[in-house]
Formats: sequence, structure tokens, C-alpha cells
Amino acid sequence: MPLFKKSAAYFGDVLWEEGNSALLSKVFPVFTVPPTKERLTHFIQHTLHCAYEESVVASGEYPLTHSRFNMILYGNAEIEDHVLMLLSNMFREEKGQVSIWLPYSFMPYLHCPTLPIDRDRSECTIAMNLMMQEGDEVDIDALVTLMQRWQNASGLLQVRLWMCDDLPAQPFYFCEGKCLLLVNESIQDSPVAVRILKPSAMLSFMAQRTPRNRRQISYNLAEPRQAEEAQEIMKNKLGDCRGAYIFTNTIFQWKQIQEGKPLNPESATQLMQETFQALATYDVPIVMSSDAIRFFAQTRGFQVPFWGMVRFEEEEMTRFLSMLFTGIKMQEEGRILLTNLSLPGLSALVFDEYIVIHSAAVYEQPEQVLIVPISLLQSTIMRFKDMVDNDAYSLSADKLVETIHSHIHHD
Repeated sequence: MPLFKKSAAYFGDVLWEEGNSALLSKVFPVFTVPPTKERLTHFIQHTLHCAYEESVVASGEYPLTHSRFNMILYGNAEIEDHVLMLLSNMFREEKGQVSIWLPYSFMPYLHCPTLPIDRDRSECTIAMNLMMQEGDEVDIDALVTLMQRWQNASGLLQVRLWMCDDLPAQPFYFCEGKCLLLVNESIQDSPVAVRILKPSAMLSFMAQRTPRNRRQISYNLAEPRQAEEAQEIMKNKLGDCRGAYIFTNTIFQWKQIQEGKPLNPESATQLMQETFQALATYDVPIVMSSDAIRFFAQTRGFQVPFWGMVRFEEEEMTRFLSMLFTGIKMQEEGRILLTNLSLPGLSALVFDEYIVIHSAAVYEQPEQVLIVPISLLQSTIMRFKDMVDNDAYSLSADKLVETIHSHIHHD
């Protein structure tokens, strides 16, 4: 250990003083640049220790089940660093698909690193299965960031959300056939994790704690089977919609969801008209962000879940704005609320029992729909309500047109 500490101090000094901490991402592709020199030095010391362990295992001098390979991780930083190192080793060394299982309670130890990671740097695909249960308090910002940034790893990492009836109270991280981390949070603000490598112990843990009635609640719309499942869940519930929150240029097309058929609109204008008429029929209030209007103006189009991107030709955009301006039963005064709240890439429909979150397709990230029980998102609901009460104002059709025009001319 003194040798590891001395070596880590040397490399930490060189990398930190020369501003080259980010170069470690070449060795650890899943990496977050440490905020302090002390954190950088601890990370290097930990990785040197683990590299030495791997060399001892490779030598065959001791079996992997030997007690010398037991490891205790102290504090958030050390647990986070170990997880980033494990993921980096998988991307760098493994082939095929590797599955990871963790409950939502482990999220505080799973920070989003610098991505994307190029496919040509890895032959591994990691399936990260994030399990939730009643009683979890889900932070929508952290959840969407996880889905967007980690899935932006050029297909190297797939995040799947599951709803489970029963999960262990203890946070854990389980990589099938590789490693188990058990976190003890008895001491407030000082978590301690035990690393287990013994195969029989890992199998015993999962056999005793396999969640019952596990069901997927995230859907990759690029995969036909998942898109069909999500559509089936939604199509009979649209009349129960309590509100549409549009933070990006997404339009939920009721007819497409209900009939489950490919869209074949005569024009983008017709598609928008049908959508607004459906919203009026179901009496769904709309909260729209200034970001959504800006994205719409910049792209001259919108995302339709289960369909893709629909764009206006320049002349068609003019006709659409004219149609909005003259009304045609689109929206009555006060039916649209404008807010400055920013949740990039996200739109949501709120129902009595769940929230449908649409995560738009951007860069390498696939288009996704999350259907999350509303009981897990109570803080989000309160945030939306507070936004409507304190950070939104009524927007009439002519004001909406004027706002879109201003963005088009500005851009």
C-alpha cells in the first residue's frame, strides 16, 4: 500500500498541475474528471491497487475466493470511483453483452461520466437494469440525464427501467458473474460498501433477492416489440390525461397511438391540426416551454412518438402559422401556458396512475418512452404544479404565432 500511495501521489501531482486529468479517460473510458487533486490522487491509488489484485489473480498464486481479495470501500467518493472503474474495465476488456442489476437506491453512487464512447473502442455492450419499487422517490432530472447521457454511448450501454414488487432495502450493484457491491448506509453520510467476488456468494445473494413480478417500464421505440407494448399501454388511457407538458418539440398524436397504425398525413399541418383538435376534445391543458418553441422554430418540425420527426416545408410553415392565427378551433384563450422551465429533450403526459415521459431521439440516443407510476414522481408533480402557479402565463393562439415568428426571425 505505501508503494501505491507514493505512485498515486506522483501521478496525481503531474496530471493535476499540468491540467491533464482528463487524459485518464483514455485508460478509463467511463470517467468523470475529479473536482479536486485529492480526489484524483485517491482514484489513481484505488485503480493501482485493483490492477495489482488482477495481476495476482492472473498469476494463479491465489484463487479468486481467497480472503485477500475482500475489499471495503469507504464513503461516496470511493464507491463511485470503484463503479466507474468497473464499467471502464468492461468497456475495455469484455466482449458481447454484460448485464448489471441495481435498485434505484444505488443511484447516488452512479454518476454520469463524460460520454459518448466510440464503438470502435469496445466490443462490449452493457445492459444496465435499474429497478424501482413503490416508495422510491424518483428525481426526474437524474433519471432523464441517466437515460439520455448513458444511452448516448453509441449503443455501448442500454439502460432499462423495471418496476418490482419487492427489493432489498440495502443498495447494491450486481454484475452477473463478475462482482457484487453491498452498501451499508447505517452511518449517515458515511456509506460503507463490501465488494464480493466469490461466485457462490453472488449466486446466493441473487437467488434470495430476485425481485418478484418484475415488469419493464422503459421502452426503446426503435425496437418494434417495445414500441408496440408501450403503445398498447397508452392507447386506452388517453381520455384520462390530466395535462401535457412540452419541454421540447414533441407532439403526442392521439390517433396514431389509439389506432396503432403508421401515420400517413397529407401534410404536417394536417397532423398538427388533428393533434390540437384531439387535445381540445379531451380537454387537456398544455404547458409549453420557451425551449420547445425555439426548437420548433429552429427545426421547422416536431417529434411524433412512435413515428419520428415530421418537418414543415417553408411554405407549409407559413400556412400552419396562418391557421394558428385564424384559430379554427385550435385552442381557446388561456388553453396554452408558456413557461421558462427547462428540461431539455423531455415531454410528458400526466395521467391518474402514471406519467408518460417521452425522451426525444438526439445524437446517438434512441427515442424512448418511460411509463412511470405517478407515486414515484410526486416531487415532479409538485414541481409542475408550482411551475403552473408561479412560472407560467397564458398564451393565446395569436401570441403563440408571434412567439414562433420571433424565434424564426431571430435564428
